[in-house]
Amino acid sequence: MSRTTSAVLLLALATGAAGCESTQSKSARLEGQAGKSVDEKGLKVTKRARSVQVRSTALLTDPNGTALIVELRNTGSRALARVPLAVNVKGPGGASVYRNDVPGLETSLVSAALLPARATQVWVNDQIAATGPAKSARALAGAGGREVKGDLPRLSVSGLKLENDETSGLAAVGRVRNRSAVEQRDLVVSVVARRGKRVTAACRAVVRRLKAEGGANFTAFLIGDAKGARLEATAPPTTLP
Repeated sequence: MSRTTSAVLLLALATGAAGCESTQSKSARLEGQAGKSVDEKGLKVTKRARSVQVRSTALLTDPNGTALIVELRNTGSRALARVPLAVNVKGPGGASVYRNDVPGLETSLVSAALLPARATQVWVNDQIAATGPAKSARALAGAGGREVKGDLPRLSVSGLKLENDETSGLAAVGRVRNRSAVEQRDLVVSVVARRGKRVTAACRAVVRRLKAEGGANFTAFLIGDAKGARLEATAPPTTLP
């Protein structure tokens, strides 16, 4: 069974567990499944967010696809929700080979769900359907994110580790826990592998529904080289009180 087919079957069988999103072909096949939030009109960023900095970008490519990792910093005093994030991936000659401005992309591929106040957070897009070799990337955080007041739903990731699948390769597995009374929908768990400060692999898993005070296991197949690297995961809330 192929990596793509096995991942789709895992998602179809899951009830409250995470679906894996690791290749462009898999993303296309999952587009028709219910429960996904999508940007129907296409992303359009005309104004830069004043309090959001793009600290760094990194591109990773292997036989399974291309992933873009963006490190964002919210310098403001309040958390921001649904921050638009426009990306432009360029090829060796400087021509664009991918932009995330086409209609129908999943919301999590065109925006950052939540950026805590005065904090740095990693955003991962492992669905880069580039039309040619990807050599560099630029990201722009747009104005329009909603300021969030009060307490935020608290989520945690535990048991994060690597598992080797003979067919699909290295995967990041773990468990995400919702420690709030707010049910989460289309929750994205972003995973990066680092050697020192350098990101060497990345992926993301999507939990379509995470009940209040509930938990779900997730599996996400990594793009890049995670051997000997340290794994980190974030799961910012997508549903607020």
